[in-house]
Amino acid sequence: MGRTVALAGNPNCGKTTLFNALTGMDQHVGNWPGVTVEKREAPWKNGEGNIQIVDLPGIYSLNAFSVEERVARDFVDGGGADVILNVADAACLERSLYLTLQLIERGARVLLVLNMIDAAEKQGLRIDASALSRELGVPVAAVSARSGRGIAELEAVMGKMLAGKAQIDPPDRLISRYDPDVRRVLSGIARESGGFGSASAIIAGDMPRTSRQQAAIEGLERAAGCDAFTALAKARYGFIERVLAASCAVPERRRGSGATADRLALNPLLAWPVFALIMAAIFFLTFGAPGAALRGLMEHVIALASAGARRIMTALDSPGWAGSLVVDGVIAGVGGVLAFLPQMLMLFMCMTVLEESGYMARAAFITDRLLRALGLSGRAFMPLLMGLGCTATAATAARAVDNERERRLTVMLTPFMSCGAKLPVYALIASAFFPDAAMVVVGFLYILGVGVMLICGGLLSRTLFRTGDAPFMLELGEYRMPTLKAVARRMAQRAGDFMARAGTLIFAMSVLIWLLTYFTPAFEPARSVADSLLGSFGGALSRIFAPLGFGNAALCAALAAGLAAKEAIISTLQVVMGAPDAAALGALLPGMLDAPSAMAFLVFILLYTPCVSALATMRRELGSNRLLALSAVMQLGAAYALAFIVRAVCTLFMG
Repeated sequence: MGRTVALAGNPNCGKTTLFNALTGMDQHVGNWPGVTVEKREAPWKNGEGNIQIVDLPGIYSLNAFSVEERVARDFVDGGGADVILNVADAACLERSLYLTLQLIERGARVLLVLNMIDAAEKQGLRIDASALSRELGVPVAAVSARSGRGIAELEAVMGKMLAGKAQIDPPDRLISRYDPDVRRVLSGIARESGGFGSASAIIAGDMPRTSRQQAAIEGLERAAGCDAFTALAKARYGFIERVLAASCAVPERRRGSGATADRLALNPLLAWPVFALIMAAIFFLTFGAPGAALRGLMEHVIALASAGARRIMTALDSPGWAGSLVVDGVIAGVGGVLAFLPQMLMLFMCMTVLEESGYMARAAFITDRLLRALGLSGRAFMPLLMGLGCTATAATAARAVDNERERRLTVMLTPFMSCGAKLPVYALIASAFFPDAAMVVVGFLYILGVGVMLICGGLLSRTLFRTGDAPFMLELGEYRMPTLKAVARRMAQRAGDFMARAGTLIFAMSVLIWLLTYFTPAFEPARSVADSLLGSFGGALSRIFAPLGFGNAALCAALAAGLAAKEAIISTLQVVMGAPDAAALGALLPGMLDAPSAMAFLVFILLYTPCVSALATMRRELGSNRLLALSAVMQLGAAYALAFIVRAVCTLFMG
């Protein structure tokens, strides 16, 4: 029969990193029954038999104040795990051990994992794991999940616990060392309710009370001079202080580099300028000279591949249509997108460094006040920021937002954050029309997207999503030096996702566009694009977009292809225009658009409806066809209106 090991811990304690270390990242991702909270599980890679590792949501306690806490509490109380790995940040044990005590009180078989032990030691903390184990009555293992230190020893202890060979004290021993008044009431209620877990839930108000229990709790409140829940929390923290005094050597607090950095990152006057400088540096690396040089190198490689393929097809004496399909269809379409892979990886690398370093939590803190104007809190910052990578991923990440209305509003606003798939389109068109100010133009598009998001979010929060201030609790962890392994792994994952799309969806779209370009509606070879199937389809759309300045059949067809994947805009244009590479396409575009119309085209791409995969994800997270339709209409309306205004303004100033 299968056995289960669950990982429980506070947010940002390294639980996910440990999960990956134990499972090798071969994980199944779904939802917990009845709630849109991500459930991840995978087999233990070094385990014998059917042993599953389940990653519980990151929580601070088992009191049911949020959906995540209810999920974790129900899983623990339901006996869903044979062993619970309670992952604690070794540098913040006082906060982490509160959850540990709740787990032990419930009679769970707990293995306390002191994660990031290397970071704690660098701060001068000395933790005696053996003494801590004696104090708590459960096994303790010290590890660094990021570097792999102590993982083998942890797995050995975990194996003993699964085999029933590890010594674990009953919860009574722990409770016996609490404050006498709390201990007496907690033990009395536990005898009536069937355990200390139920007793603590009754005291916290999570479960109904009998008249006898109510009388006992009122007596505790009179003796403690506060409500029973606070009295129990004080008893736990008092015990934690004694445990830490017996097992940890804490150095004198010194204001180090982290405190110095926070004086800049969290300063009321300097926080936003620092944030702006960091974003400007990222844009320079991505769209400035470094990113442009890498893109040029990739374009050269693709041009060589195209020339080589053309020579091979000629040597094989292949039919003209076959050579056109391979060179003008597949290589031109897919290669036009691949040319921008280095710039996308540069952007993802920068974002990963910020996340790994600990700065992202500070950014969420400083944006909390701004987001409250939208009826959101700083908790929505990370999902919105993830929209710079992928709208579908960002919509899924919105599950971290507790409040249902706030979560739905976050999902509806994520498409305004320009996804990474649009980046190649921005870079190509901005370089073609504004070569001396391409970085400024792209930066303007990102800022415009945020601005429109703020306006639409403000309207939605005051109409459809009326709600008060959302509570926001955030842990500002220690600053860390990002590891090369972590950054490389994230970039490899992004590159793999991009290549998978290029090898499947973009490939299929390139072949389809070539077919639509090659044949007429009568399925005869087309003499020109205007006579082709694509020309007929684009011509039908051109009347709609003519007021925006891009009523060209090829451009309209590219926008339609962008509904499948935004990268397909480039592949479509490259196939239709017969451009061998992105550089050649950039040289051809000024013959189709003037500069004001090019800006309007960019703005429309920025704001119009996201791809079908993103829409499907949003539908799942919103749980409403009506809200999805409203979001799509809002995106299209904003895109059309802003593109019209931008073209008019640019025409006025550019001529």
